[in-house]
Amino acid sequence: MNLLNEIKSEIREIAAERSLTEDRAFGFWFMEKYEDLSPEDAEETIVDGPWDGGRDAVYLDEENQTLKIYQFKYSENLSYVRRALTDLQNGLINESAALHGIEAVDLIIVTIASMDPELHEEAERVIKSVKKWLKKHEYNIESRLEIIDLRRFQELSERLYGVDAKLGWKSKYVIEKKAVIGLLNAAGLKSVIDRDELFSFNIRRFLGMRKGSVSSKIVNTLNDEDLRKSFWILNNGIVCLCTDFSEKDDSMFFKDFTIVNGAQTVNTIINYLKENPTIEEPIWVVAKVLKIMETELDWAARITESSNTQTPTSTRDLKAVDLSHRWIEIILRDEFRLKYVYKRGQKAQKDNIKMKDLAQSYISSWSELPNVAFSRPGQIFAQNAYYDAVFPSDEIRELKQRGETSKIREFMLKRLIFWKITLKTREFLRNCTGEETEYDKKFRSTTYHMTWLYKKLLEEKIDREGVSNVYDKLDIILGRTLEKLFTKLYDFFAFREAIIPRDLKSTKAKDDLVASFISNPSFQDMKKMINAV
Repeated sequence: MNLLNEIKSEIREIAAERSLTEDRAFGFWFMEKYEDLSPEDAEETIVDGPWDGGRDAVYLDEENQTLKIYQFKYSENLSYVRRALTDLQNGLINESAALHGIEAVDLIIVTIASMDPELHEEAERVIKSVKKWLKKHEYNIESRLEIIDLRRFQELSERLYGVDAKLGWKSKYVIEKKAVIGLLNAAGLKSVIDRDELFSFNIRRFLGMRKGSVSSKIVNTLNDEDLRKSFWILNNGIVCLCTDFSEKDDSMFFKDFTIVNGAQTVNTIINYLKENPTIEEPIWVVAKVLKIMETELDWAARITESSNTQTPTSTRDLKAVDLSHRWIEIILRDEFRLKYVYKRGQKAQKDNIKMKDLAQSYISSWSELPNVAFSRPGQIFAQNAYYDAVFPSDEIRELKQRGETSKIREFMLKRLIFWKITLKTREFLRNCTGEETEYDKKFRSTTYHMTWLYKKLLEEKIDREGVSNVYDKLDIILGRTLEKLFTKLYDFFAFREAIIPRDLKSTKAKDDLVASFISNPSFQDMKKMINAV
């Protein structure tokens, strides 16, 4: 099955499972699979409908202070996709109140079509208009427009993509096996700087200009004529990937050239040159370009991670390179007959265990941080304290060395028990909330707080009977308690006039539950009932 058919198959599954049209399911598929949102949080971002005002989804990335406005075009028709450009401009106007206090706005078109040069040129005209509009209305923020098309999905799921470029070098570069090392003229990237593929495997895209930032220091160097000539001495340089290269005089031709470290350096240089068009001299940067096969994404991820150690950045894709996940995959397959999905591009069925779901359920239960699991799942993979709690490398290494089946099963069941609770709770909440039920759809967001409450209900039983016995009884326990627990939780939040889902994104909801819910006699009675199972 080719990629497009795989995408359509996954969309159909989501549409059938959640009673959605396929074009609406496309938005949920993207926000969960590629933006790493929990299903509950994704539901809060989707505003698609007849009165959406040009916004199919709106998401505030609080960590980077970036407002993201999406248009989803589930179509291969480029004429239809072009309408998204106008829609996004309307969406930006309708979100103007949310632009205060943020640092950037991203306008994003997601489609299964393949972008052509005409659409790319039109998109460039639109982003220029957007920048003028922002400046006119005195919004001092960065703005970007990105089109994620079938080619981009191909890159994310199967192979490395970049730009085809002819680049100049100072004197003679060094070719060592599959690497080119030397002084690259960064000015040569000016013609392709706006191409997303140039940074397709970069962890940190251009972060913009802030006082005291790395970018502002680069500009200070470029402003000094003497320092500009020695720029390559003062700068750390860039690391790049390509799938092929060939030589001609002092230039080299690169296929699928992409920068994995140095986005800020290159973007700042090009922006500086655009603002100072009289400067025609080359600006040399130390460059290392590594040739890899287009399907070697694991190797590309390793290179990307190792070349970005100067800033503590981590993503779920990079963590997927961790060999612990291959071991977990084997254990789940051989001991539990379950499929573990931990890389993009791996097709997931309904009952497969996704790395993100496993991590979120663990953080919400054992780490007792349901607010993080709900609203900041990306942080689980970005912060070592969270990630190491779920996937402790030292413990996994010892389990691998000793090979004690009982210890391995206990390790895995400790994670599986609350993964299963999360999935069962999610399914229950989808069925009992919505327009045709008495419960508000927003309460689907309580999935991870329900998981945490089950941790409080089960902890004594787990200590007494062991995680294996409790896991075996889980279907019975959930069958007897899910509806009761949710009803009590719903009434609790309704009585306190809680704002759902906002209160779930901080510690407020959990603090309220600790203060007067889990000590309530009815909650303790439920715990006694569970202990008797």
